[in-house]
Formats: sequence, C-alpha cells, structure tokens
Amino acid sequence: MLILTRKKGEAIFVGDDTIITFLGIRSGRFALNIEIAGGSEVWVAGIEEKKAFPSDVDVFVIGYNYRSVALGINAPAGVNIVREELKGR
Repeated sequence: MLILTRKKGEAIFVGDDTIITFLGIRSGRFALNIEIAGGSEVWVAGIEEKKAFPSDVDVFVIGYNYRSVALGINAPAGVNIVREELKGR
C-alpha cells in the first residue's frame, strides 16, 4: 500500500484515467473529488472508509490533521500513482 498526504486542492493521478483531488475536511469527514474517464463524483468519507475503483484500485482514508489527509492506495503492479506536482516530469 502506498500512503500519500494531500492538502486541500492537491491531487493524485491513479493510472491513466483517475484523478483524486482532496477538497477539504468538515466535522471529521473528508471530501474527495474523483474524476474517472470524463465523469466526476464527490466522495465524502470517514476515517478508514474504503472506495473501490476500476482496475482493482482501492483508496482508504488513513489519517488527517487540520489541513491535510493521508490516503492509502492499493493498486496492482503496473498501475502508476503520481502526485500532481510530479505529473509530467
């Protein structure tokens, strides 16, 4: 499992068609915008909740503080996971 911390507005690219953007924290719940193949949804999760994605990718909320969230990502070998600031390097 890969664990990445994201601040509000930061994104993670999973594979070729999934973008997960951290929107913020409110009352111990986390809002993530998930874009998959042209569509988008907002996922509101609590600690240790899991979301399954295409290509056998699972995302977990591992922990948080007042300004960021730690996400755990399980993905099969060959699925690239890239922080937004490294995309294109």
